[in-house]
Amino acid sequence: FGGEGRLFRQLTNEENLALPLCYHRNCEPAQVRDRLDELLDWTGLTTFARRLPAQVSRSLWPRIALARALALQPELLFLDNPFRELDPPQRRWWLDFLGRLRSRAFSGEGRAMTIVAATDDLSPWIGPGERFALIADNQWRPIGGRAELSAFNEPLLRELLHDEG
Repeated sequence: FGGEGRLFRQLTNEENLALPLCYHRNCEPAQVRDRLDELLDWTGLTTFARRLPAQVSRSLWPRIALARALALQPELLFLDNPFRELDPPQRRWWLDFLGRLRSRAFSGEGRAMTIVAATDDLSPWIGPGERFALIADNQWRPIGGRAELSAFNEPLLRELLHDEG
């Protein structure tokens, strides 16, 4: 793996997307062309398809990795601090895209996708998030929905919300 968002640096972005499809289907990238085109279009990466990860903006690496993760149409998507180091336009793109994923806009099978995100900043997730939990002192602490966030008296939660009070 290279440093480019855990993408293979010697493969083009398109080849990185084809990797899980070809591995699981034991096929060549040409055989999954339609799915690749669909993923590239959905994620706004068509222009960058034939470039190496190092030849595109670092802020696009997580998006390329996301497209690769979506290749096999998972029911559950785990994200590890996806907004870290993203500029505001990229963050807005992610929030909009993830909202569409959740609402079935991109599911070829018409099913919603469950998205679980670990983050050190809850603020961007308040609007789109449905349920929240906190991991503190090696324990999982369910919070509930948006309404319960303000009533949950936990200093770490206030810090994650960037809320002083």
